[in-house]
Amino acid sequence: MQLVPSRDLPDGRAALRRMLVGAKWLHGAVAFVTQSGVDLLGELVDEAGLPPDGVRLVARGAPITEPQALLSFAERFEAEIRVVTGPDALIFHPKLWISRTGRETWVLSGSGNLTAGGLTTNAEQFELLRFPHAEATVSAPARPDPLVHEHSQRMHRFQEQGRPVRDLIGSPAWTTWLAQLDARAELRRQQQALDAELVAQRVDANTDPGQGELALSRSTDALTIRRWVRKWYPRTADQELVWTLLADTIEACHANRPNGWVACAVHYGRDKHARISILAGVAQVFVVHSRFGVFFESPPPGVSPQIAEPLDRVLAMPGVDRDDWGEPVPHPCVKVPAAQLQAAAADGMGLVQASIDWRIPPDPAAGTGHASNHCLALVEELARRTGRSLPQPDYEPLTGSTWAGR
Repeated sequence: MQLVPSRDLPDGRAALRRMLVGAKWLHGAVAFVTQSGVDLLGELVDEAGLPPDGVRLVARGAPITEPQALLSFAERFEAEIRVVTGPDALIFHPKLWISRTGRETWVLSGSGNLTAGGLTTNAEQFELLRFPHAEATVSAPARPDPLVHEHSQRMHRFQEQGRPVRDLIGSPAWTTWLAQLDARAELRRQQQALDAELVAQRVDANTDPGQGELALSRSTDALTIRRWVRKWYPRTADQELVWTLLADTIEACHANRPNGWVACAVHYGRDKHARISILAGVAQVFVVHSRFGVFFESPPPGVSPQIAEPLDRVLAMPGVDRDDWGEPVPHPCVKVPAAQLQAAAADGMGLVQASIDWRIPPDPAAGTGHASNHCLALVEELARRTGRSLPQPDYEPLTGSTWAGR
């Protein structure tokens, strides 16, 4: 069994691509179908070289499914497309895919529908199961795996609930569905506006964009932080190293100036992904990112010439990217994927130390940006994970508490 998302299979699209390698057919049962999902599936089927008549689908014949997407599916794939209608449609919610090659059966089951969101961008979960076929011998004829039989029977029952989409065209149910499309589109626009308003409130839209990103940090709990690290880094050794690097960064910042740093846990940043970061002054110096791996920040080579060699060594590692950014002085940031984290850690922390020395203002009286967004729970969780007595900054946030070396 393979979990989705994972390092090898980041989303439902990747899982479908995997189960289509060498496949003879693909059967699916989903609640929602949109044109974006049909387009994605079509690309995968073309890529795999699967014959169009090897695809079969049953879907819910009610919102959120798009009637035109079903017709598009029927035109693109020659196999019969079936639609569940009437009272059963509103409770039809499977997300099941089965494919078969000459040697194995694959089963993908989870939460994502046949939409771009369900297969790529939403926070979905799937399990991908592989069942090798037993080889027949003279004395032992091949028998299907009982679990494969059960999955196949389940798919058959879903298929039997539907009617061919071509039989529905022109029926009262189809006509009413089409007539409602404009009204339902307007309702969706209203709902999206309400959702956007709610999200804006959640990230504190009354502050400037940078502060808005950090507004959730102060209230983030240890359970959320722990769940993030486990999800982003499935290997225990990588998790332990992430905890260690974050703790090392805090100690280095605190040694430079006790009131010169901030620990943050941000749910939704500018790039719409979560991150854990340590800020020196007003800038990030070490970041653990939900999508891109670890960011080691460094000062410009002209400011700290000693970073040139460690920077070159890290950048020479496979999969590592460089991103120069910042105003008014652009500086290098290296993005290190989990696969290279162990190898890059020592040199990466050399870059971070140089960045701390560059970023923390030398004036002890200088204010520390984002002080009110300091995540107390993050530092406490790091202390638990590493067994260290990690300090909290000794400035006084807006809560009125003074966190001095606890």
